[in-house]
Amino acid sequence: MASAAGRAIVGAIAGHLTRDSEGNGVVDGVHQPLCQGGHGGADPNLLDTFIKVITGELANTSTTEHGMMSTAVGQAAELSRRENRTVFIEELFRD
Repeated sequence: MASAAGRAIVGAIAGHLTRDSEGNGVVDGVHQPLCQGGHGGADPNLLDTFIKVITGELANTSTTEHGMMSTAVGQAAELSRRENRTVFIEELFRD
């Protein structure tokens, strides 16, 4: 369940998003058409799901822990690339 602050942020963002007749996102009146995008073409799907969640069309099944772990995986990948070594997620959570 989202915190009160999280719900307030989602509410503020949702107030800026709508959809056009083709299902494309519209942010503050600016159309954001579905396109190929990055991340192997997944960006449009990520954006679509995000819009659906914050507008209440779809339930949010992610948690803060999911977000933290996703960020940690990205950080580990970047560190691995820079240092040319295997990086274990646990390294990122050390005190």
